[in-house]
Parts: sequence; structure tokens; C-alpha cells
Amino acid sequence: MLQFYLKPLLFLFFSSVLLSSCSPTIKRWGIGVSEMKDQSVTYKPQQNIFKDYGWTRPNIASEKISFSNGSTQINWAGQNYALVQKDSNTLALVSSTGADTLVSEEKLSAKDIYYNRSILNIITIQRERWVSHTSYESKSVPVQRSRQVSYQTYNYSTKSYTTQYRTEHYTSYEYRMVPVTTWRWETYTEQDVEIPAYKYYGFKVGDTYLLVYKITVGEEFEYYVQNAGYLIGLDKDKLNYVGIDVNSNGLYNDEIDQIMFNSWNPYSKSSSYVKPKVSFLENFWLPYNKLENDYMVKIEHIDNEFSFLYENNRFYKNKKKGRVKFTNVPKTASLVANGKTYKIKNNKRYKIQYGKYKIKITRPGYMDYEQSILVDVYSENHTVNYDSVGRSGVVIIENIFLGSYFVTVTSENGYSKTEFNATYLNVPIGKNKIKIYDGGVSYEYEVDVSAYGKTTIDFEAELKKLKSEEAPSSEEEKQNETTPAEE
Repeated sequence: MLQFYLKPLLFLFFSSVLLSSCSPTIKRWGIGVSEMKDQSVTYKPQQNIFKDYGWTRPNIASEKISFSNGSTQINWAGQNYALVQKDSNTLALVSSTGADTLVSEEKLSAKDIYYNRSILNIITIQRERWVSHTSYESKSVPVQRSRQVSYQTYNYSTKSYTTQYRTEHYTSYEYRMVPVTTWRWETYTEQDVEIPAYKYYGFKVGDTYLLVYKITVGEEFEYYVQNAGYLIGLDKDKLNYVGIDVNSNGLYNDEIDQIMFNSWNPYSKSSSYVKPKVSFLENFWLPYNKLENDYMVKIEHIDNEFSFLYENNRFYKNKKKGRVKFTNVPKTASLVANGKTYKIKNNKRYKIQYGKYKIKITRPGYMDYEQSILVDVYSENHTVNYDSVGRSGVVIIENIFLGSYFVTVTSENGYSKTEFNATYLNVPIGKNKIKIYDGGVSYEYEVDVSAYGKTTIDFEAELKKLKSEEAPSSEEEKQNETTPAEE
């Protein structure tokens, strides 16, 4: 039977458009619009992260050291050094061979550096910054429509045409109210930390900037070592890659060290917002192991370069897709695939790009279900059968104003899991230890949860309790700000 179709090409085009819009594809790249690929970016060491990127409030730990007979030993960037007190206001850094000696006079900071961000007071301030505003404007936008279209079928037996109808999908341009975002320079209320002045010594050591803080505690002094240096690289799209040594050991490539992707400063009037071609969580400190575990991007340091190794690099720009079906999925469940959240329906098949996936199905009141799959030419079709791991309680963390932090849940039955910047967690029923930490300081909280029960931790209130117990006297604070010898 010979068929004559009206506008066949138009039908095929609009059908494909509608199919793609109605059935969202699960993507292997979970951070932003443009997929990353293996790449290298040359970096240069810089001296002071607090001076150049203090507005991000980086959380860099420090290590407490103790002097014995005027000296102490430290290991820095894999090398042994001695810190020697020359006099009450002078400190020397001596290499293990004795060949290199650096000397620093005691200085007083300009209230712009800190050895422990977690002990700083949280305050509400007004700052000038770029603020986004969204309004709705009438614009011409594509809208999917459908209509009945006739086509004729020729019957050779009767030598006649029969008219039939089918549904055709097409795009119509109509005026609709759509959101438009603009940026304005305004005074904005936000949370910040109050930074006191600190006595310190500074040493430029290789790619690092070693700070030794001198903290007055009663009639004694405590000393803390920190790396305020950082690495910075710039790619062809004007995106900065800024790396910091979070655990302050003089090395920048530990799994807990952090990197920030940055193209603009919201607190600088001369810095207007520029959307990078590769959309990361911009202006946000990301641990190396977070990128590797959630987004499958491993960072290595090779010959003064950040090397970004993307686990799905072999599928870069590969447009082929497989299919995945989710079964036994409750209506309240959500899918997290390679860091991106999707709303899914039970027993429905979805398109999924070729690639390796870490899949997590979350459901309020239940523990997370996790599975890994590989979609490629050898394994295009998958079925993920949600299996309820068990009921849970919920822990909610409120009033936490840290830029980057971890939450580790450890239960009495052996369960242990660490989340990054989490404020809502499904936790096992029973006794759990909740550890919230950033840098070298941690806060622990013990909860006993029941099925579907909720426990709220007011982080700011709990910190205030700790600070009230540890707060120094006003006289001690004055001693800390004694004017030292000038630099």
C-alpha cells in the first residue's frame, strides 16, 4: 500500500523537538551546561589568599605548635624545618640542612587574616555588592502545539484514495511573560565573620606563604602554623582556577585541599558578572575529593599545571544515548545522577547519555539507595530497581553560615557517611554522632532519632554556647593587640 504524507519533513522535525522536551535526558555531566573534558591549566604560586580572595572567607586550618627551649620542628611541604625564637619579637625558619634561614619580625595583622575561622564571631553586616534581580517581561518564545493533519492512502484494489488523520506536533512562537535577570550594585545585608587583629610572623617558602600566629592566652602564648599561599591558573575563557592548602602542610594536592572556579568578584564594582562557558559552582570552595566522588573529575598537579582528568572524557561530545528504567520508585523519591537532581516517575524509561554514572535515589524518611551503572555501546539499556534500604530519621542543620563544610554521620550500627555542605540528612534510626567540620576545627553533636523523626541542630546557637565557655577575658584580647615592631 502506497502512502502519501503531507509535510513529512516538518512532522519529523517537530516530533523530535517535542520528544526531547517531554522526555528530559539524564546527562553524564552534572555541574552545569557545558561538559568538561580532560585539560591542563598552568598555575602560578601567589603569596596571600586572604589579601586577594578574602571576600570568599577561605577556611584554611592551622596546626598548633609548641616551643621547647626556644625552638620546634615542623614538616613543611615534605621537608623538615626548625622554627627558632631569636628574641621576643623575632622568629627564624631554618632548613634541616641549615643552608637556608629566613627571618621574620613580629607583625600585627590588619584584621584580614585568621588562623581558625570557626571561632570567629558571626555578625550581620551591610555590604555593597552586585545583587541579582529577576523581573518578568513579555517576549516571543517557542511553544509546542499539536494539530490534526490529513494524509491519503491509495488502495490498488479499489483504485481509490482514503483520507486519514494523524496528530502533528509543531512549534508556534507566542508572547509570554518570561523571567529576566539583571544585576545591580546595591547595599546588601548578609552574614560575615568578625576578624580581630593577630600577631604573626610570615615566611615565603617555595610555593607557600608560611604564617606563624602568636596568640595570647592568659600570661602565655600559643602558636599556630598556617599556609596562606595559593595557586592560581587562568584558562582561555578567562576562568580562574584557585587552589588552597586546606590542611596547611605546605602541599596543595591532598584530597581535602580545595579549588575555586572564579571569573568575577561580586564585591567589586569594576567586576561585572560574566557567565563562564563551563558552568561550575562558581566562587565556591570545592574539595578535590568532592569533585572526584560526585562529579568524576580528578585533579592532579603535574609540572606546575592543574590537570583535570574527567572520568567520562572518552564520551566527551558523544551524542549517543541509552535507556534507563526506574522501577519500584515512590512518588516522593528523587534521582541524583552524577551530582544533578532529577524528578523521576515509576516504570518510565528515560534517555541517558553514554557514560559512567553514580546514581542515588533519595526519599524522605528512608536511607538513600545508591548504584553505579555504565551506559555504552555494549550496555545501552538498564533497569534500576529501587530497593528501600530502610527507614530513617531526619537531621536538619539550621543557621550554618560556613562557605564550605563537611557533615559526617556515624551510627551505632556501623553506618558512616560524609556529605558536603548538607543541611538535610537521612540518618539511621537510633543513636548517631553528627560531626560538622571545616578546616581543622570540628563540632560534634549526638542525636537519637526515631523513624520519620526530625532533629534540628541550630549551628550558630551551638557555636555560641561553645564560645561562651572558651571566651577570653577583655584583658587577654587587649594583650593580643599590643603594637609590635613594624614590618
